[in-house]
Amino acid sequence: MKKSILKLLECKNCFSDFKLEIHKEKNNKVQEGMIICSNCQNKHPIKNFIPRFVSNEKYVSSFGEEWNIFHDVKNKDTKASHKELKNYLNLSENDLKGKIVLEV
Repeated sequence: MKKSILKLLECKNCFSDFKLEIHKEKNNKVQEGMIICSNCQNKHPIKNFIPRFVSNEKYVSSFGEEWNIFHDVKNKDTKASHKELKNYLNLSENDLKGKIVLEV
């Protein structure tokens, strides 16, 4: 995770800022660590550069189901993400150029 992303996030419970606890860093990015709410102490792990905002069990099961249902769609259509941006959000690549996108 880029450290600069932290300023864009807030706690879902109390809407406060987060502080960063770095366990392992690589190329000036947080590889392993913890995002901790400065107010209510709500914690979210950072694993393999990715902040995890849902429990591992929910995360794994939801993606497992999604990949089983939509396996062929995502793997055969290399432009699927571009089409989704246009169809569902009415956005093009140029709309997002130079901006930060959080995919959740």
